[in-house]
Amino acid sequence: MIKYKKVTIETDGTSMGTRVFVDGKQIGLVQKIEFLADVNDVFVKLNLQVGCCVNGELKKKQAKVRDNKTEKFIDKEIIETEPLMLERDVN
Repeated sequence: MIKYKKVTIETDGTSMGTRVFVDGKQIGLVQKIEFLADVNDVFVKLNLQVGCCVNGELKKKQAKVRDNKTEKFIDKEIIETEPLMLERDVN
């Protein structure tokens, strides 16, 4: 688990226009952001799902996802992700 002091999220209101900075360094290919907090713990954990790259190319896979309009499952190409776990450094 990586320690961080400050997380900044900048957005223009769109998913594509959202940028995540950890201690001033931009994290690229962020697909999902999840904050985890516990009342018994002073640390805030942050789970970033980051796109996997192989030789500079995003790694993709076929998956069945539900279509919002028809509610049927369709085959769709999605980006494979890997977790980047961060924990707040309070020192």
